[in-house]
Amino acid sequence: MNPVKYLLAVPAYLSIDDTVGAEIQIIVDGSITQLAGLTDDTGTWTAELWSSTGSLLRTATFTGVAGSWVYASITPLAVSANDVYFVSIYRSGGTWGYMAIPCPSSPTAAGNVGVIAGAFTSGHGWPSTLNSNDIYGADVTFVPSGGGSSVVIVEED
Repeated sequence: MNPVKYLLAVPAYLSIDDTVGAEIQIIVDGSITQLAGLTDDTGTWTAELWSSTGSLLRTATFTGVAGSWVYASITPLAVSANDVYFVSIYRSGGTWGYMAIPCPSSPTAAGNVGVIAGAFTSGHGWPSTLNSNDIYGADVTFVPSGGGSSVVIVEED
């Protein structure tokens, strides 16, 4: 089954040497099966999934496609309702997607995963600095325990 995407805004793109992404909360039990990034260049990117305390859980690399989401499969990670994770993308000098819209004040289910806040850090690492005013172009594919799949965060027109 193809992932379902949720259009939140048309992104702008910024070029900076930061790790960007989102803090997400799982709504129902399931698995995270892919990591993704919204990029605007064709370099090699790193997508990462982090625990709520900064432990690196999964890593994937992908080649960016200008103005597009690119997904990379990972070894599925079983997750439970109410778990919190960080998903991020990084490439030194890369150009990534950025949404200048407020995040919800509490996790809002866009399918089975809620976005808590945009997250970033200077350089490459755990994106522990939260920004409730913006959403950055990092994503997961989530498969609920009962089947199907959903993708969270954003997609451009």
